[in-house]
Amino acid sequence: MLEKIIFLILPFLFFFGCGAEDMDPAEIAEYYETLDCLTAEASVVANTGVQTSYNILFTRSSDGDTVEILSPESLAGVTAKIYHDRAEVEYDGMAVETMLPGISGFVPADAISGAIEDLSGSVPEEYCLTEIDGVSAVAVTFVKQIEGTSARKTLFIDRNDMSLLGGEFYLGEMMIMELKVSSFLI
Repeated sequence: MLEKIIFLILPFLFFFGCGAEDMDPAEIAEYYETLDCLTAEASVVANTGVQTSYNILFTRSSDGDTVEILSPESLAGVTAKIYHDRAEVEYDGMAVETMLPGISGFVPADAISGAIEDLSGSVPEEYCLTEIDGVSAVAVTFVKQIEGTSARKTLFIDRNDMSLLGGEFYLGEMMIMELKVSSFLI
């Protein structure tokens, strides 16, 4: 009998998240769909066998999304224009078209634009309340299957103003990237 009760309650727990009943994923999606202009500064640590750290400046305007690398110094000034289906890398007046991977938001250049895309249009696998560096947050997790590999992205949203605080990006069980947003201005 206890097993039947637990079986009946589980779908409700999944549906309502893990304690985030006052935060509606539809409200988050609506907020991020309306962000036409914003600036965010963030650090990105990518780990695909070799750990590399970047500081980036992300800008969304009517011209599209732009990411400028602020550090490391050897890459400072390199800019990427992120479009829906491609990206262009610009440096010292030259622009070269490049391809982004098929998994949106899993490289440093499109970490923030991919996060915004997921927050505004994807259905989360789960969401729950948490705390990030002393800030009350909602953790929103998106899961995709890409060529037989689980791609999981957990994004952290400030409960008070819905700004993006950061994220963790996994392929399979390996965290390949961590995002920490230091400023998020709309």
